[in-house]
Amino acid sequence: MPHRTPYELSLSVWVPTGAVRTWLPCPLLSDSVTDELIQSCDELKAVFRAHGKLVARILSAPAAPRYDGFRIIGRRKDSGLLVAAVEWARSRETSDLVVFPVVWTSCQYVHPETALVA
Repeated sequence: MPHRTPYELSLSVWVPTGAVRTWLPCPLLSDSVTDELIQSCDELKAVFRAHGKLVARILSAPAAPRYDGFRIIGRRKDSGLLVAAVEWARSRETSDLVVFPVVWTSCQYVHPETALVA
């Protein structure tokens, strides 16, 4: 579903720290991993899939600190409004970082499926 007005998306990566699992910005990556022009909901999900795989590779490197997982948070650059998020966790079976099956996006609320029925 195309957006009425394209927008700049700013992505940041957060990692769990300490015993109480406080989430803080990842010290290995800058405050904003990337800025992307988003023109549709499908494009938003594709950006999250691509960057999630990249971050998982970076955090799986032998020299990287070992985190139990990470979150990618997407906000509109102009307003700071949260528009998408996804969480990855370390598998107990394989020790690989794996994505949770759902990428949350505000598209679910802006373009509900019932509105797509003609």
